[in-house]
Amino acid sequence: MNKCLAFIVNHPKTKIIRYACTGVFLNVLWYLIYLGLSRNLHLPPMIAITACYPFALAIGYWSHFRFTFRKQGTSFRISSPIRYIGSTAIIFCVNLAILHIFHDRLSYRHEYVQASSIIACASLSFFILKRYVYE
Repeated sequence: MNKCLAFIVNHPKTKIIRYACTGVFLNVLWYLIYLGLSRNLHLPPMIAITACYPFALAIGYWSHFRFTFRKQGTSFRISSPIRYIGSTAIIFCVNLAILHIFHDRLSYRHEYVQASSIIACASLSFFILKRYVYE
């Protein structure tokens, strides 16, 4: 029974489901904070994204380490947070590029651009985290 449970917990499809559940919760929370900063405090979209990322970095690392990619019997490695910060920096740059192109250059509303960007960045993030950070 224990081997069966371990197989289910560590199965790739299970990780995708856990990543999606965690990601939906974190991205909705992050997006609401972003909207609050950009609409209520009238911060420019680039500044609002930059202000949100430290929150996303800290909460995202903890939740993915503990819930999404956690394997039975594995322990914390110091290289994992360093790799996570590097991967988040890449995702941040992709997010800024998407916002710059579609909002600043093509004049789409930043709220829609960010909502769409979440899907692209989350997909890229899953593959980077799975292969590089929590291998």
